[in-house]
This record gives sequence, structure tokens and C-alpha cells, in this order.
Amino acid sequence: MATLTLYPTGVGDYTYIVDEFPDGAAHWSVVDEAVVDDTDFVRENPTVQAEAFDVYTLTDTTLIGVITAVTVYFRARRATTSSGQTATPRLVLGASTTTGTPVTLSTTFTTYSEALARPGGGSWAFSDINSLQAGVGLKGAVGNDNARCSQVYVEVTYTPATRSQGYIL
Repeated sequence: MATLTLYPTGVGDYTYIVDEFPDGAAHWSVVDEAVVDDTDFVRENPTVQAEAFDVYTLTDTTLIGVITAVTVYFRARRATTSSGQTATPRLVLGASTTTGTPVTLSTTFTTYSEALARPGGGSWAFSDINSLQAGVGLKGAVGNDNARCSQVYVEVTYTPATRSQGYIL
């Protein structure tokens, strides 16, 4: 088994999260690096309680093999002591979306993860990975109780191809 980690490289098909810090930064650029927490992040601070989400393009790969899992990781927290803020992992492949399970956020940045099924169904292939977009949905609480996300990345768990499988390595 091997693991490939993919970080955001650009804006994806959906950018619905309302705000970012620092102001004016591209959303993908504030969630694309190692843990920095309150230095840069996207945040959702709605006037009505509803989830907004972003997805981001990811690093391309030339690897081949059999994919056993695709896991979305994200680092998030709520900004105040009131409750109700959530974050939800999301994958987009073409016109299909897979949405994970919402997690209730704490007041400290925490890393969450969930292995998600291939959007549209079927088995994963490495050709999917180069078209895959990953992101997070954030739901703040009404008022000034925002949800923040400082990091998003994907880990692909796979068995590398071998010559015995007919691949030229």
C-alpha cells in the first residue's frame, strides 16, 4: 500500500463560501498549505443558517495502480463559544458530487477526515484523480458565529502497479 497526498492548486467549479482571510485572497490559496490555522482561512458567517461550500482543483499525478480509498482531510473550527457550526467534506468529479458527513466544530482547529465514494459511483481510477476537485462545506450559526477552514487536502491510498500486471514502469 502507498499513499499520495494532493493539495489544492486552483479554483474549482464552485466557490460559494462567503469570506476569506486575508481579505481578497484566492480561496484555494488559503487552504493549500501545511497547518497555519488562524493565519489564513476561508470562513462562512451567514445571516441565515445554511451551508456554503468551495471545491478546489488538486495536484495532477502520473501514478498508476489500484486505488483503495480517497480520503478528504480538512482542518476547521468555530470562531465563538456558541454552537451549531459544522463542516462537511466534498468531492466533485465532472457533474457528480459526493458529500460526506457533517462534523460539529469545536473552538480549536481540529483535523477531520472521511473516505468518500467516487462521485457518480463505480471504482476509482487514476484518470479520475487528475479531474477530481475536493473541498469543504461550512455552516456558521446565525449572527457573528462563523465556521473557519484553514486546510484541505486529499490522500489517495493505492497499490502501485507492477510489471507483472502488464504495466511498463
